[in-house]
Amino acid sequence: MIIDVIKNVFEIIYYIAFIFLTGLIVKYSIQTYRFQTHKHSELLCKIFVRQETIENKTYRFYLEIYNFGNVVAKNIDVFLGENKFVSIDFIKPNESCYLPIGEVIKAIDFNEVTILEKVINQDENVTVKLKLQKQEMTFILGTDMLFQ
Repeated sequence: MIIDVIKNVFEIIYYIAFIFLTGLIVKYSIQTYRFQTHKHSELLCKIFVRQETIENKTYRFYLEIYNFGNVVAKNIDVFLGENKFVSIDFIKPNESCYLPIGEVIKAIDFNEVTILEKVINQDENVTVKLKLQKQEMTFILGTDMLFQ
């Protein structure tokens, strides 16, 4: 008798868990469908410093452009300040493109930072404008980390 009651309780718990998990699967399927039907490319831009040195005192730094959308970003024009820097054919979803834009020369008490062969000050920011098809995005990147 007690075994039948325990068996019935576990069976009820099993059915409740089954219904709950089925609901979660349906919710996940709906979200996946919505994500796939809204095709867009979203770009993010930041300064990236690799741990490689040139002549033991110079570090290159890069402009990293990351596509966190769900479609390929095509024909991207990259502007540094007001000048066109480069055009990128495409960036796949969830991938990055690295563009070398400058160097940091380490000194004992001061770092000299050059962007496209122009020396910048510590309080200067880098303005990056990305243009693709119908979108235009502007990023203002701080350079404080390059002077540390």
